[in-house]
Amino acid sequence: MQIQQSAAISVEEMDPTFLFIWKGTRGKNCGKPEYHSHEHLEMAYILSGDGKYRIENKIYDIREGDLLIINPGVRHQALICPEVDVPTTEFFVGFSDIHITGCSANYMPLPNGECIFHTAGEMSQRLFKICSSMEAENAVRRQVRYFMLKSYLIQMLLLVIREQCEPMERPKGCAFESANKKYVESRS
Repeated sequence: MQIQQSAAISVEEMDPTFLFIWKGTRGKNCGKPEYHSHEHLEMAYILSGDGKYRIENKIYDIREGDLLIINPGVRHQALICPEVDVPTTEFFVGFSDIHITGCSANYMPLPNGECIFHTAGEMSQRLFKICSSMEAENAVRRQVRYFMLKSYLIQMLLLVIREQCEPMERPKGCAFESANKKYVESRS
């Protein structure tokens, strides 16, 4: 399902419950992960390496920069690939309680109907930075940690949603380019 430009996301709808993060590396000597599903949503960002995932009995190749979006009830499993020289390092985020206009509750629309979102360039760098920030925030265990982690989760979700939306036309008329400007710029 492609999100339409007219789909609006209100603040009340983008109030996910942050559940967990987990970072791990899968190599040749790892045990075989179980084929399973969850009642919550899960995103897995591939920080490095290559590998394979089985999702709803279809095998997918994954590589650095890929983002897996696993909706509730979707069966999935990371596969151990002895032929891969570089182990796969993944960063997981678990969450629930999202509602995107035009979608079922607790459902994240998938880019082009696929469960793997291949990122590159700026998008990949931004996701990597968010994952690193989440990992650092989780490690310090400071007050309001939950809300900081939730704010990073919201950034991830909005980046994925925005990437699927058609660019909006630049409005004609007046615009403030900066809060510091003391005048209004007229556009034609």
